[in-house]
Amino acid sequence: MVQWERACVIIWLMVTFLIGRAHFQEHHERRLIDDLLPGGSDVSIARKYTIEERPVVNELDVLELKFGLELQQIIDINEKDQVISTNMWLNLKWQDYSLMWSPTEYGNISDIRLPPHKIWTPDILLTNSASQVFNPTHPTNIVVYNNGDCVFIPPGLFQSTCKINILWFPFDDQECVFKFISWTYDASKLNISLDGTSADLSGYVENGEWKLLGFPGYRHLSSFDGSNYTEAIFKLNLRRRTMYYFSTLILPCVLIASMSIFGFYLPPESGEKITLQITVLMALTFYMNMVTELTPQSSETPLLGIYFSCIMVMVAASVVDAILVLNFHRQFGTENTMPYIIKFVFLQWLPWILFMKRPGQKITRSSMISHHEMQKLELHGNSTSSCSLLNNVLNVDDHLLRKCSTGVHEYQGFKIHACPCGRSGNIVEKELKLILTELQVITNKIHEKDRSAQFENDWKYAAMVLDRLSLVVFTFLTLLLSGACLVSAPQILVY
Repeated sequence: MVQWERACVIIWLMVTFLIGRAHFQEHHERRLIDDLLPGGSDVSIARKYTIEERPVVNELDVLELKFGLELQQIIDINEKDQVISTNMWLNLKWQDYSLMWSPTEYGNISDIRLPPHKIWTPDILLTNSASQVFNPTHPTNIVVYNNGDCVFIPPGLFQSTCKINILWFPFDDQECVFKFISWTYDASKLNISLDGTSADLSGYVENGEWKLLGFPGYRHLSSFDGSNYTEAIFKLNLRRRTMYYFSTLILPCVLIASMSIFGFYLPPESGEKITLQITVLMALTFYMNMVTELTPQSSETPLLGIYFSCIMVMVAASVVDAILVLNFHRQFGTENTMPYIIKFVFLQWLPWILFMKRPGQKITRSSMISHHEMQKLELHGNSTSSCSLLNNVLNVDDHLLRKCSTGVHEYQGFKIHACPCGRSGNIVEKELKLILTELQVITNKIHEKDRSAQFENDWKYAAMVLDRLSLVVFTFLTLLLSGACLVSAPQILVY
């Protein structure tokens, strides 16, 4: 029983000691704060400190401020409005001689936490802020040490202006500048020096669209209204990740352009050549609007916009080409005679270059030269008379009309028994003229049909040659533009 009572007494004494020690410690911190801040118990100390006064011993002294920056996250970059949103922490360090104390006099307390509205704080602001609240930092407590050092780390969601260079979009690098400056204290009263050569990136969270290359900083002396001010300038270097734009913009554009190329394989008889090309043109216009929405309104045209514009011009030209092909293919009758220059280019020269074959004809260099010489002879009227059925009939007609007499006449190896001139001779002559007239009509129709079929075949073959030429030219231009776009880009694949 005695041992139990002793144990209870010992426990009670320990609890009393701990409670008293905690109460004593709390009493020391409260007394320290009351002594340091205005309105405290020690009136002599309280009167020495004012919030508006710069914490220097001599008014001519320059207050040294250590400035640091810690980047937590890149929230968003609005290219159209040219605004970047970031989550950053400021790190401000200075010394306040009025906030010094001896730890031995206050229960070995070496640091305390004070709200920023209770003591003097530097008015550091982001000069290129785009936020509605110009100072978006949260007023956290300031850690004050017994030697007068003050550490103020306010976090904030910053929105600042950032000049977006869209020339190489989406293969671009961007540089956003952050300028921090004291709004009222010039260099003779407040000197800002950097706490390191770059921002602290230890807590940075990776962004899905942008790759962080670096965040260096430097001190700069600027002049305003006749006074010099020290600035802390940080440059955020970013590189856009391109895989998203490859899958959503570039690859669909290349596929759509290839559909325009394959449209030249579509035969004119299908009646869908122009429909296909116009559909491709509308699809490219839709993607061009997407690029316009992503980029700011500027006199500079992005690389992807230039590529889309060139492809759109090519597709528009393919629509015109499809109209020409259909026009060539729909030429009927003998009145649509093919001009000599078109006949030589589309029926001789281009098929030989494009290695095209025509049924029943062998296109070689010698055949092209001989055909050209024959066309010259026809143009100068030196063509020989043909031995067609119509010419033979006309020759027989003329011969018989000139020599209608009795007897047997021989004409081109045939013996013709002509009746004597008279009534019966007139009847035979009339019947013969009717027969010759019918033969002339039949021969003319056959000859006209052959000429019309030849003209139609020539025009259709010219349409085929134009289609093949367009296929080769547009394929070459598409590959050339795609290669030039990828080669001129600073970087292609960024993960």
